[in-house]
Formats: sequence, structure tokens, C-alpha cells
Amino acid sequence: MAVNIYEQCINPNTGEIFKGISVNEYVFKMQWIKPAENDHGALPHIHINQDEIFYVNKGELKLRIGDKVHTAGPGQKIIVGKGKTHLVMNGPG
Repeated sequence: MAVNIYEQCINPNTGEIFKGISVNEYVFKMQWIKPAENDHGALPHIHINQDEIFYVNKGELKLRIGDKVHTAGPGQKIIVGKGKTHLVMNGPG
């Protein structure tokens, strides 16, 4: 099934809503509009070939990298290096 990343997408398994902001050969930028309804969205996973950067506009992000939980608020970012197992967790806000 093809998806237009620039339109709002709903994950039917988690309830999260997101859309693509921009994409080029180096960067895919997306915006979460509504976080997952359960404790987390995607299952723990690894990106083999690229780093992943999470930038928080508002609210709070909790992200588990390996066994450590990191928290970021508005204006902060968390960088997950390639090859690191990580899991996005909901925070308040």
C-alpha cells in the first residue's frame, strides 16, 4: 500500500498520527501530531545505516536507548546513533 507521507497518517495499531515534513537523499523529517494511545508506538528497533534525531517542539519525549531512558522537553533533542536499539515512549504533554 502506497502512502503519501505529506498527508496525515494514522497508525491503526497504536493510534498515533504523524505526517512527513520533508525528505531528501539524506533526511526524512516527520512530525508526530498525536502520540500512541498505549505506552509506546513502534516496538524497540534499530536503524543500521543512519542516526535518528528527535527534536521536541512542545510537551515531553521519553526515549529508551538500550537500557537507559532519556527525556527531552521543548527546544531539546535526543540523537540515537545508528545501530542503537531504541524505543519511543510517551511523556506528559
